[in-house]
Amino acid sequence: MTGSKSTLRHRQRKGSTIPQPAFAGLFFGQAGVVLSVALALAIWSQAVALAFAAGALLHILPQTYLAIRAFRYRGAAQIQHTFISTNQGLVGKWLLFATGLALTFRFWTDVHLPALFIGYLLAQMGSWIVYPILINRPLRGK
Repeated sequence: MTGSKSTLRHRQRKGSTIPQPAFAGLFFGQAGVVLSVALALAIWSQAVALAFAAGALLHILPQTYLAIRAFRYRGAAQIQHTFISTNQGLVGKWLLFATGLALTFRFWTDVHLPALFIGYLLAQMGSWIVYPILINRPLRGK
């Protein structure tokens, strides 16, 4: 073996033109927005607020998993690993979503369905705005 782990990590970053997003900050930022909206909705109805938050988390958690898998490898030299990891992330995303939805319907029989799906759709639309900004931001130091 010619290189250590740090050398391999350096090679993965060397040719990359897409910076790796700060996934923890992204997740907690989205969760903070969802919590704020849910708290505002709780003034009107606690059931609606909980369903909204659950719907948003049904999007945010699987999407964060996909993002972590998709950005696991970067650069032209890692294209095969990137492709496989992204496909695994897509499968995992849909399995997490389907499992979460099934568990929600199984154990929460009186869930407020409109709020659940509105929470999911608003989180999805939010990611359409946030993810392109994160991916297209300029690299530091360039």
